[in-house]
Amino acid sequence: MCRKYVNLAKVLESAHSTELKPKQSHVIDDKVELSFRVSKLAGAIRSAADHNTAFTMFVKALAFVFPQRWEEYSEYHLNIIRLFHSIEPIFHSRVIDYDQAIRNCVSVQQHLCVTDPSQFDDLRTTFLSSHGVGSHSTEFTPPVQGRPRPGSSGQYREPCHWWNCGLCQKSEAECFYTHCCDHRGCRSSHKRPECTKGTRA
Repeated sequence: MCRKYVNLAKVLESAHSTELKPKQSHVIDDKVELSFRVSKLAGAIRSAADHNTAFTMFVKALAFVFPQRWEEYSEYHLNIIRLFHSIEPIFHSRVIDYDQAIRNCVSVQQHLCVTDPSQFDDLRTTFLSSHGVGSHSTEFTPPVQGRPRPGSSGQYREPCHWWNCGLCQKSEAECFYTHCCDHRGCRSSHKRPECTKGTRA
């Protein structure tokens, strides 16, 4: 748990759901086994309020099991709150994605701490900059004259580059972009790595 990525949507749902999945158990360091029932996931983190509620619950749980991590994650939580306050609400989904990317990175590269901002400059550009490759939602997509804005009815929806990389956490119904191959001229239902269009003679 200390270094594993935590899905905040599941944390938030645990506070509101009335339905439970069968009991699950997890072993920590081959010594402690935790058994519990988890709520069925029915939503996602969609706002700063959702994120703050879920992250507060996560930090409390983390501090109970690993008290030495409380200061690190409390400081990081404060930094994320400041980001939400400094960025227009219509861009808050980018902060949520930025946080997810940082915590996912730390879960993979366990020598990192979430409070090492210099280690995540690339992620900050990716998600919080208008020219970052992760800023592909409608908030950062200026409408092109003569072409409907993504998300409107009857629109032309560009392929989701994150889905092609296996990183999009949204369903196709929730995603602003189409879950199809992003290889030029393809748009089939497979992901780009599976595409044979670019290898044809």
